[in-house]
Amino acid sequence: MACVVCLEDGAAFVCECSAFHLHCFASFLGRGHEECTICYGRFDRKLKAEALELLCSRTSGVLGTDHHTAMVRKLEMAVALADVGRLEKAKRFLDELISTSEGPDWIPCVSQVELARILYHADECLASCCILEDLLQKLVRMKARWAWLEHLEACTVLGSCYANMGRFVDAERLLLFAMDGHLKDKHACLRKVVKCMQSIAKFYHLRSDFALACETHRVACGILEVNESDPSRVALAAIELAKSEVRAGDVLTGVVRFRTSVRTLRKRKHDEYASDGILDARRELAKLIRPSKRLRGKTAPEDC
Repeated sequence: MACVVCLEDGAAFVCECSAFHLHCFASFLGRGHEECTICYGRFDRKLKAEALELLCSRTSGVLGTDHHTAMVRKLEMAVALADVGRLEKAKRFLDELISTSEGPDWIPCVSQVELARILYHADECLASCCILEDLLQKLVRMKARWAWLEHLEACTVLGSCYANMGRFVDAERLLLFAMDGHLKDKHACLRKVVKCMQSIAKFYHLRSDFALACETHRVACGILEVNESDPSRVALAAIELAKSEVRAGDVLTGVVRFRTSVRTLRKRKHDEYASDGILDARRELAKLIRPSKRLRGKTAPEDC
């Protein structure tokens, strides 16, 4: 496969339409590209993490480790490493950024939010809460726009932690505050709005309010269907809605939505997020339709 930058063979697909060599991909990411501008797909997580490691090493070597650009690259790399499960290395880099006294003020703050997010996904909710409760007191005193946006992100993660810990009153207060903050911002990123709504829906699920969780997922899906260019994001959100519909008792609608979403995702052959979503959705769908042993061996659940 030819690289889209240098046109030499030996490249690998990083999304549905583009193939890069690792060093070419690192240069491409260095120009600020977070997703493909052609197919709108997210980049392969492993290749992105490797490319950002290379980019971070190059930047630090040229500008020095204390340069703010090198710190930004390190932050991007840490987030990418966490996304592929290299948690210890990601946490080490984030700790370095949090403890630094150099560079812009926003880097340690964003690093704390990302570290707290890693701990939350690792079910270390108490440690995540300790970080975010201290950080919120600092962010609320800052007047910069980035501080307000990180304040909303911190509230979303902290609210999710509280929900997992059974502190439902505190969780609802923070999650609805974050949602309200996003909706009042005319320049809000719709993906962040949807992400926040999905956190609220998960909170309702943990509180066993399945109907409200289902309705929240439905609104989030509606926003994505109108505004999102990446079909994988829409399909993955639809799978979460399908799960919620099943929990709310609407099994037939959930089965139809599972099938439609999986058929969309399986077209995205170079999208790891889609591949992971297919496995999860097929397991859920198989439990619902219970195909015969003969069909299970020859046919995917969505085609039964």
